[in-house]
Amino acid sequence: MNASLENTPMEFWGEFPARLIEEVLLEEDLGPAIRAGRKKAAGSFPEIRQEINEIKKNIDAKYKPAFAQLYGLCQALILRTDPTRLHAFNYLVKSHTLKRMPPKMGFALAVQTIRANFPEGFKKIALGIKKGNPLHPDIILYQDNRGETLGHMATKADRQEIIQYIACMNREFLDIPDRSGNTLCHTASKYCAMDTIHYLLGLSKRLFGKRNHNGKTALDLEAGEHICRTIAVKSVHEDLALGEARKRAALEKLTLAKNLPPSKPILQIKKPYLRTEMVSLQDPAP
Repeated sequence: MNASLENTPMEFWGEFPARLIEEVLLEEDLGPAIRAGRKKAAGSFPEIRQEINEIKKNIDAKYKPAFAQLYGLCQALILRTDPTRLHAFNYLVKSHTLKRMPPKMGFALAVQTIRANFPEGFKKIALGIKKGNPLHPDIILYQDNRGETLGHMATKADRQEIIQYIACMNREFLDIPDRSGNTLCHTASKYCAMDTIHYLLGLSKRLFGKRNHNGKTALDLEAGEHICRTIAVKSVHEDLALGEARKRAALEKLTLAKNLPPSKPILQIKKPYLRTEMVSLQDPAP
């Protein structure tokens, strides 16, 4: 085994961006260990459970290729589509094996669960890394070399279930910008991630008002017009649902909106109890 690797402290693995994890492993002659882990993932659950126990022992003995083997095993498990992969990830959490994984390696695997649309695996990795890992207790807030969090990556793929899970774990991620100043709302608009957009609108419309380093809000990007329509319709429906007094206020808002300079494309709303009116996205004066 590589002598320099043998003497490398455990914290070594926390110093590299997630994108470089596999490259580093390969450079350190750990490619065979990765491939061995991937091969073991093709077996039955009892075989995989036995392999996990063996990997755990090697990690506790500070045998560095065991990390590469665990990485390869998890990679291949993520790509399986049968119930065995979930059973295996449940055991990885139950056996406290995931918490021994370097957080940035866990980050890289979490990204792969997003791409593979495996939300249950994402939850197991996020939970397993968070429990008892002294190097980085929460990979949810970790940013890669482009400043992107797991939330940004889940938003690009429009994985609403993952976004909801992250929000339950830590709401701070909603406001974290990448290096271009883009929050999750900017990303959702740029990639037209409609399910995520509707979920984020349900949390707070104010999230969509933040500007990136180019001075643009999410409303200025690709899905901006759709977001505007959704906000306008939601606002009017909320007013109409609150009784006759608010219904009259909503009608007045619709009438006054015609005379306000719109900052975004305006929307026509047709209801059986309303005439066609023009809605501006600009908030009326108090």
